[in-house]
Amino acid sequence: MLQKVVVVALPSPSKSCAQCGWSEFASPFLCSNCGQLQPFSSPPPSFFELFQLEPSLEVDSEALRKVFYEFSQKTHPDTQVTKLHSDQMNATRWSTFINRAYQTLKEPVSRLEYLLELFQVQPQKRSSPPMELAEAYFEFQDALENGSNEAAVRDFQRLLEVEEKKNHDFLQSLLKDWKNCQNKQELMPRLQAYLDQFKYLVSLREDLKKRWSPT
Repeated sequence: MLQKVVVVALPSPSKSCAQCGWSEFASPFLCSNCGQLQPFSSPPPSFFELFQLEPSLEVDSEALRKVFYEFSQKTHPDTQVTKLHSDQMNATRWSTFINRAYQTLKEPVSRLEYLLELFQVQPQKRSSPPMELAEAYFEFQDALENGSNEAAVRDFQRLLEVEEKKNHDFLQSLLKDWKNCQNKQELMPRLQAYLDQFKYLVSLREDLKKRWSPT
């Protein structure tokens, strides 16, 4: 399970607070001096920058959740009801952005997809599934069409478990290499290959669950 998080300091923004002129910010959206909610930035920070994280394959889900609720309280539109319309709009935009960032980073698959987007990886042709597994899947389908063939079904299930283990080991290798690699761009093709394989295996597992259950 993906669990680790690395916290880093954000670089000081080049702009100053619209309220007090302070230039040292503890977050992308609040002035550290007066607490004024800042205008929504364009371009906005990355989701990782928003939560003061390095781009990573892993996050601490509980720590991320706590920061999300803290940010949500600070940017909730209700906190700006007595202020200018522009402040209310900024609160709405930041609140929406923070929620989208949290929903993306908290889930392993969407987080890895976002990393590929962040590193501007172009979509590529998906790698072919393992031949033995593909053949077993066809046999599994034939078995269901011709009545219950439990032996074929169990062979397919066994091979699926083997490939899921390989996919898990592939991820562990990626996690190790991510920590040691200076140029993260080099790992992007392998990350894409892992995600493609993971999604394929999930689809097979869901099909197995939907179409067959042991008696």
